[in-house]
Amino acid sequence: MDAATGYCRPRSIDQAIAFKADAHGHAVFLAGGTDLMLRLPKPYPGLLIDLGSADLADVTRAGNLLLVGAMVTAQRLVSDPLIREHAPLIRDAAIQLGSPQVRSRATIGGNVINASPAADLTCALVALEATAILRGPQGSRRVSVLDLAIGPGRTVCAAEELLAGFELPIRSGRSCFWKLGLRAAQSIAVASVAVNATIQSDGRTDRVTIACGSVAPHVVRAHTVEKCLAGAVPGLRSLEEAARLVLEDIAPISDVRGSAAYRRAATVGILRRALGEVLSCA
Repeated sequence: MDAATGYCRPRSIDQAIAFKADAHGHAVFLAGGTDLMLRLPKPYPGLLIDLGSADLADVTRAGNLLLVGAMVTAQRLVSDPLIREHAPLIRDAAIQLGSPQVRSRATIGGNVINASPAADLTCALVALEATAILRGPQGSRRVSVLDLAIGPGRTVCAAEELLAGFELPIRSGRSCFWKLGLRAAQSIAVASVAVNATIQSDGRTDRVTIACGSVAPHVVRAHTVEKCLAGAVPGLRSLEEAARLVLEDIAPISDVRGSAAYRRAATVGILRRALGEVLSCA
């Protein structure tokens, strides 16, 4: 630890947690830094805890679970063979996150713990029904990624807890991620949807999970649409009707990127396209 600069680089998760506890509320964790460096509070916190050496950058398989460390970068998510094989939805979202330079630094943990309603990776993780692993002085606990954020910039993570990684259930199926921004690349989502579905041999949907970003105080599930499509053999007309039901699940606001009315219309439109792509009715 360097007391002069207020910076430390712990060698383990437990050491990182201990440093945070010893700082008594005057420390922040540093992951990729692509967002933190832009929003550090003033006066600056007494200590930056760099997680780069805390053993949080692995992607492994354990039975029917894919384990992804919080320090895995977006670029690693794009190129990792386990992600490509078992969670292509994460890859689809990661490749649309920022620029190549940002993806080389930005981490999956940082993207999620920022609790942005527009977070691309959070949207994909919610559709995959992923679980977040939180570590603190009292041990570990697991929280659904859907329930992790409670509002913009706010999570259920306690002050001395660390987001260590994620558990993703491995399931067969089809998926896609659609994002609408104000430009073709390096854009924050005005609206986004992630769809994951399992299709039976007769064409009926076995299970469909849908997440929507930028249209509520945090990423939400489109439960009404999911129920409508469960066990159905979707056609073009039924997908149009199902997509409109998303309006019951979202509550967008107007801001500098778009009005609430535009977000509602945009979400219906991109969800219709995403459902058509996943359910082969495009």
